[in-house]
Amino acid sequence: EEPKQEQPKAEENKGENPKAEETKTEEPKQEQPKEEGGQKQDENVEKGEQPAQEQPKNDENKGGTVEKFAVVFVDTLDEDKIIADFVIEKGKGCEAPDAPEHEGYRFKEWSEDYSEVKSPLVVKTVYDRVYKVRFIDTVADEDSKLLAENIVKEGEGCDAPEIPEHEHYAIRGWSTDSYKENVTENIEVNAEYDKLFKVVFKDTIADEVLAENTVKEGEGCDAPEAPEHENYVFKEWSTNDYTEVHDNLVVNTVYEEKDNAD
Repeated sequence: EEPKQEQPKAEENKGENPKAEETKTEEPKQEQPKEEGGQKQDENVEKGEQPAQEQPKNDENKGGTVEKFAVVFVDTLDEDKIIADFVIEKGKGCEAPDAPEHEGYRFKEWSEDYSEVKSPLVVKTVYDRVYKVRFIDTVADEDSKLLAENIVKEGEGCDAPEIPEHEHYAIRGWSTDSYKENVTENIEVNAEYDKLFKVVFKDTIADEVLAENTVKEGEGCDAPEAPEHENYVFKEWSTNDYTEVHDNLVVNTVYEEKDNAD
């Protein structure tokens, strides 16, 4: 008898197809690449962090709050009275109002820089104390008496103008030199003059002028020597007012005839 060949067991091969087995082999899934930003957000979420939000661009700032500050200008010489007030955007500036004028004071500056506002500001007036120094011509007509008027800061001084010349007057100088330094009050400085007079000595016999003098008021002058004349003897001068002059004078010789003199 021929030996029996074993038939493959139906159970082992039941339902199995080698080719189908190969077909059932699963292909590995390929992960789709995530965008870089999205990947970072995923990582942050895994760590328990909130995803970062992108900052809006300049165009997206529309409607945002602009920081503004009050800028108030006040007058310190009028109990801090408000001169002007503005509301200014941060980083911008404003124009200052005109500072009020005050007798005896000169505006110097504003107390704060208001050109680039970074916080609320109270800007105060700053003044220098000043005084008037007036120079007066005491001889001139009323309309031209004032030679100069200087506004001088307290503690300082000023220069004087030139004293004008006048006919029949000699310049003496200024009435005070307190204008030169450390002025602490209003000052009136007068140009002082000496009044001048003419004193003329005449020879009445020869009808000639013997001498002509210009003399300051209150002062005097010397008389010339009286000339000799035949048949006449000099007796005196017609007046002795030339020793203390307060007006123009003509002083005449007084002679006597010799016979009468004897």
